[in-house]
This record gives sequence, C-alpha cells and structure tokens, in this order.
Amino acid sequence: MYKPLFGRLALLGAGGYFRVTSRVPPLRRKFLDDFRTYRGKQD
Repeated sequence: MYKPLFGRLALLGAGGYFRVTSRVPPLRRKFLDDFRTYRGKQD
C-alpha cells in the first residue's frame, strides 16, 4: 500500500469516484445519505 504505484492508483480511483459521484445526482444523494447515516452513528 505504501509503494508509489499503489498510492497513485488509489488517488486516481478515489478522484474518479468523487468526480462521477458529484456529476450523477442519484449517486450524489446516495453518497450523502450514507455519509450522514454513518456520521450520525458516532454521536
């Protein structure tokens, strides 16, 4: 995981995921709903 290639691939994958999520409204809603549910369980 700490090798340069894997880190770059992880960043590329995360960037792609967030790019797609921000442009597709149903995915954005699901992402935000899941995020709020997850964060709400910590309180």
